[in-house]
Order: sequence, then structure tokens, then C-alpha cells
Amino acid sequence: HELFGITNNRVVINASKKKAGPSSDGEASDNEVVLSGEQDLFFEKNMFSNWGDLCLRLKQFVDEFKAKSDQTSNIQSIEEMKNFMRDYPKFREMSGNVSKHVNLVGEMSERINERDLLNVSVLEQEMACYDEHSKHYEKLVVLLQNPKTKGMDCLRLVLLYALRYEGNKANALPELKKMLQAKGVPPEKVLLVDTIIKYGGTKERQSALFQREGITRVMTNIARGFKDVNNVYTQHEPPMKNILEKITSSSSIIPKNRSTDQFPFVSEFAPPHGGSQWKPKEVIIFVVGGATYEEALFVNAFNEPPSSNTGANATKDVPKGK
Repeated sequence: HELFGITNNRVVINASKKKAGPSSDGEASDNEVVLSGEQDLFFEKNMFSNWGDLCLRLKQFVDEFKAKSDQTSNIQSIEEMKNFMRDYPKFREMSGNVSKHVNLVGEMSERINERDLLNVSVLEQEMACYDEHSKHYEKLVVLLQNPKTKGMDCLRLVLLYALRYEGNKANALPELKKMLQAKGVPPEKVLLVDTIIKYGGTKERQSALFQREGITRVMTNIARGFKDVNNVYTQHEPPMKNILEKITSSSSIIPKNRSTDQFPFVSEFAPPHGGSQWKPKEVIIFVVGGATYEEALFVNAFNEPPSSNTGANATKDVPKGK
């Protein structure tokens, strides 16, 4: 989505080599691939996978295709020929699908390496999850000085740094903004650093944006068996996940220490004598101002399997133009 963009389920994997316009029959050009969960089982199963899991499952997909290919190369009887011709359409479809996803993942790998996105991602996750100013500042400066990292990737890191360390006495935002300018980031984009503090700083937020640190976080990880920190690229969990879990937990629909103004519900539609203990079966998440793919990931995980969330289903809605 971010590396290539998706328009009408079509992805241009190499814009510099794109042919002039689509083919006359409306099919994708040689540099376009079609991604649709309705027609592509591999994409449907892996559209929410992280990079590591995607690469692993693609290898399994290739191995599965190779095994089928080896079977077709050893036809020795009329019966085997008939079976091959019967299964050939599916085999051909699988061949095209394997080729498509291998090419796409290969292009993704090139972009990731070109922009040093793995190191960018690690620092994003660390700043979102831990409060270690000196360490994070040093890593951020290294990435800002790295010729491989793109200006917009660096801007995203500085915006996150601004939110995380807004109140830190060692805050180095003036120096970081100068480094962004030296990186070639347009002045109007650099101004976003001040804008995000103005509209999303600690004085404006109604709830905690970052997880609490210290012994509380350590004990939480021990209780969970470190299930949520086994991948340095997927440590962060959006606040939406915590809200959904509280809504469908055995406790009150209103989280502790939270007002009904912040978490309103229509009690008239609750079962008799349900009160604030009522748990909904359908949850509509209406987002104003934009949603993230990470949030979409957790909504998908929340809905599958149903047994893990007491039977409730969530639907995320983002108003157009927001």
C-alpha cells in the first residue's frame, strides 16, 4: 500500500517501466498486478501478514507449486495424462499466481533495502513502545544522516519523536528540524513537527497515547509470556485494540477511570437489567481523521476467530474526505 499504492485493486510494481496505458482488453499491463481477495487465495490469506511471515508463506507457496510441477514432469501413463489435462487450468492459474507474488515480494524487498526501512521500522517500534531518549536520539541522528533513508521516512520518525519526548528536558527538536531541512524535506513538511504538537500534544490528548513504562510494562509482558514482543517489528499495539478488548471483556463496557462522555453508549438498547455491564455483539468503529493499516490489522484479528472475542464483531468505517 505505502510502497506502491493500490488503485482499483491494481498495483504498479515498477512505475519507471510501466507501459503507456492499459492493454486494449482492459487487462493489467506487464508492470501491473491485480490483488483481490475474492480471486487470489494467497493474497486473501496474507494481506494482513507482516513482512517476515509473508516471506515465509511465499516460500511455502513456491515449494507447494514446485512439488506439483515435479509431478507433472513425470507423466508415464494415459491415466496420468488425463489427470494432468483435467487439472491443467488450476495448475496454470497457480503458476501465474506464484509468479505474480514472487515478483511483487521481490520488488518490495528492493524498496525496503533501498530505503533502509527495516532499521526505520525498528526505531519506530522502539519509540512507540519504550522511553529511552538518549538511545532513540542517537539512532534517529544516524538515520537522518544515512543517504539511503528518504526524507519522508525521516519526517515520520521525527514526528513520532516529537510526540514521545515532547516533555523531555533533553528534547532536541530544533536540531532535528534542521537536519530534516538538510535532508531535503520541504519547509511546509517540516512545519508538521510543530503542528502535530499543537493538535496532538499531551495537552490535547484525552487519553494516553503511549504505553506506561517501567515495572508496570515488565510485569505485563511477564503475564503475557512475552507473546506481544517476540518480533521487534510488531511490538506496538494501537489503543483501539485495548478499547475493543475492554468492550468485549467480562468487565463493564465503560473502562475503569474513563467517563461515559469518552465512551458513550445507548443504554436503552441494552438487554433488561444489563446496564453498563452489557456487552455488544456488533461494534462499529467510526474513525474521524484517518485510520492506520495497523488498526485494520487488529480489527481483522479481533474478528477471527470469533471464539477469541466472546462473539462480537467489529467494523471499521472511515468517512470519505477525512
